[in-house]
Amino acid sequence: MYKEQDKQLHFAAGNIAGAAGYIYSYNKHQDKKRAMITGICTAFAAGVMKELYDGSSGGYVEHNDILATTLGGITITTTIPLFQRK
Repeated sequence: MYKEQDKQLHFAAGNIAGAAGYIYSYNKHQDKKRAMITGICTAFAAGVMKELYDGSSGGYVEHNDILATTLGGITITTTIPLFQRK
């Protein structure tokens, strides 16, 4: 797999994880700021867990993969509030 494609997949996974964290938190607390933090932390945690899995199964831990996943979470959690009703 090409490195660019790998980073795109990590970014997309961060979008999914970040959106899931945001939606869960917002539905529970009705607080956009808290939901954004939860979404970003969820994406970061997903990236770290994936890289720890890679490292434990004979692969390499790539810090840029964690960064790409986290950036996907940041992107989606700053986008969702733009489309939410006030």
